[in-house]
Amino acid sequence: MPYALGVDIGSTTASAAVCRRGEDGWSEAVAVRLGARSATVGSTLQISMDGTVSPRDVTGPDEPGPSLRSIRGYVRRVGDDVPFMIGNQPYPAHGLTAAMVRWVVDRVWDVEGEPAAQVALACPSGWGAHREGLLSGALGDLGLDDVVLVASALAAVAGHGTAGELPAPGVFAGYDLGGTGFTGSVVARRTGGGMELVDVVEHPVGGSDLDDALVAHVLARSGSGRAGSMSAAMMAWLRDSCAVARERLSVAAEAVVPVPTPTGQVDVVVTRAELAELVRPLLQPTVDGLARLARDAGTEPTAVVLAGGASQTPGLAELVAARLPVPVRSDPHPDGVVARGAALAARRVLTRTRPVARERA
Repeated sequence: MPYALGVDIGSTTASAAVCRRGEDGWSEAVAVRLGARSATVGSTLQISMDGTVSPRDVTGPDEPGPSLRSIRGYVRRVGDDVPFMIGNQPYPAHGLTAAMVRWVVDRVWDVEGEPAAQVALACPSGWGAHREGLLSGALGDLGLDDVVLVASALAAVAGHGTAGELPAPGVFAGYDLGGTGFTGSVVARRTGGGMELVDVVEHPVGGSDLDDALVAHVLARSGSGRAGSMSAAMMAWLRDSCAVARERLSVAAEAVVPVPTPTGQVDVVVTRAELAELVRPLLQPTVDGLARLARDAGTEPTAVVLAGGASQTPGLAELVAARLPVPVRSDPHPDGVVARGAALAARRVLTRTRPVARERA
């Protein structure tokens, strides 16, 4: 069954969605499972001894050796003159991003049993022609020379539109909170489905900063002192526990964070209200930035659409609604909404052009 593939490579996770073509036409966009137990897969890359690049979720812990062999945060560094260095080998950010896209394309190929007829990749909304050109060239080097690049803000609005909750036409404010940063946008949706990216704002606050705040909070509550008193392994374990707790608090009233102390483990209970108050000073500048962006665009948004894995953080929707008094639309799977929108972009290409046969790199 022919399908159009949408890919979203975030700072912490990667996701994919497809639109399948059957006898009755094209389906809506649906997520494809990339991980062993979830639809997403971690976007941290592992560099093997022979130079093979693949998601760390698939390869497991770092291989032994004198140098760090895992790389994260490469998408936001596309266009930087300084590459990542693993040993003496340079790895440009656009090449790493292309390698991750290639892995996702091949993974979906294995799941679907045939190659995608068209691929669309969601890219940071603030990119210009230089960054897009670098990534397109790297994708072509890996056999993906006809991938369509679409701004993440446009993909997010399109992905939310699949639920039928967004009117067309309309002007929408996009609030995208990822693992390492925030992107706000204003998107105009035209009659007939066409969209225009009006403006973009970015802020260096993401889910990892919220986790840091929660780590400091539970350390203080446990009486175990500051982070400097713990080993690196213990701190990494605690940060993972806090990340899990933050995600759980998006749907639960409370969560328990186990904190290692010199005298044993202490369980700290954190409530939704506590977390909302804790992260409010971090999130308020992002909300204010989005409100200013919408004001400067000279129009009141029809709605605000939330995207990104951290967008379900307790208290965030209320902060947004207080500054932008319009409906705030969230999604049960916020880390997949951009991929669904990208799949719709790939589907639109196929309605206008002839599908291109693909080969594995």
